[in-house]
Amino acid sequence: MHPKTYIRRCYEILDLPMGATFDDAKRAYRDLVSVWHPDRVSIKNPRLRKKAEARLKEINSAYQALTSYYHSAGRMPYPSKASGSEGSVDTTGVPTTAPSRKLRRWFPIIVVLALSMSAASGYFFYQSLRKVYTGHRLAREIREQSEKRMQELEKKLSADDYAVDIPSDRKAEAVDPHRPLKIIIVDSPKKEGISHGDGPERKSYDRLAAIDDLIHQADAFLAAGRYPEAKAAYESALEIVGNTEGSLPPDLLLRRRAIEKGMARDEIIYGARGYVYYQNRWVPPDIYNREFVTYRGQRRHFKEMMMPLTRAADAAVYATLSRRYPGQVIHKKQVACLKLELLENSHAAARFRAIYRWEVWTFNALDNGRLSVSATYLPETDQWRIGEIDDD
Repeated sequence: MHPKTYIRRCYEILDLPMGATFDDAKRAYRDLVSVWHPDRVSIKNPRLRKKAEARLKEINSAYQALTSYYHSAGRMPYPSKASGSEGSVDTTGVPTTAPSRKLRRWFPIIVVLALSMSAASGYFFYQSLRKVYTGHRLAREIREQSEKRMQELEKKLSADDYAVDIPSDRKAEAVDPHRPLKIIIVDSPKKEGISHGDGPERKSYDRLAAIDDLIHQADAFLAAGRYPEAKAAYESALEIVGNTEGSLPPDLLLRRRAIEKGMARDEIIYGARGYVYYQNRWVPPDIYNREFVTYRGQRRHFKEMMMPLTRAADAAVYATLSRRYPGQVIHKKQVACLKLELLENSHAAARFRAIYRWEVWTFNALDNGRLSVSATYLPETDQWRIGEIDDD
């Protein structure tokens, strides 16, 4: 038998109207079972009892078929002739409008909206890429122009008007970042085998050499992270250059601008004052000494110690929660560290106080609350010591 025909036959057996709900099918099945049950027929009438058994078998088969269809499809079936203009029947038995008409009506609008949104997103993506490309191109052009200007200025300084013979031993001289700071005297004695005369040319050379030496020292101190020494070197070089910018010759003016550019760096402004560079920001020295702890040879902010502390303390917290429910079956335990406080900080140890939130599912209840956990970290041995665990 065709499935649709069989479904229609099941509706007829249970005496159900088209569009009936599953609850209607249940009620019809119970009514028919109460009517056609063989126990309601007398034993003295075997013919009628046999007919009741056959009828009850049909009723059970029809009800099982509708039940299987309902659990698999999520709704009650309906005859094929009612699926055209009347629509489908949902689980509540209320006919709904056929989706094909709505789809045909709204499909062009949906397509146009989708194309418009894709075109708009493509346009904005193209504009963003264009801005990025334009920014990179402008930056490259500015860098090339600055390099070109620096080369022209170097050529101008190396011209005959400003040419000074620099000894070969000074060119090959390495900068020692650990040598003490000192201002080279301008009128220093002559070196053996080098003669620049006693006139203005000799004094100009000594002055430029002293400035260059201090600038090189400052750069070396910056590379080594010795910011106060770098600042002192820059200040010494600036003192030699002089404060009158308008009357300076081009060679001293160039060095003065290089010194001012170096002193405007964050390493000089903050590092020379004791600030510590940590995760793209400068930390004041008082905060660094008070809130930063040593963890495995590195300095960290104490709030970053939450993950290592939870790894060390979770076992003790779970054990404490288990002891609160003796003899009960705990289906689930969940803990989370909400807050971490630094109570004491020293080179030998760092003492913390962690606030935990916990939830416990037992057989018949759900409990929650907060715990206060005391913990101490020993940097020398890289060990955690878990102290008292109390209610917060």
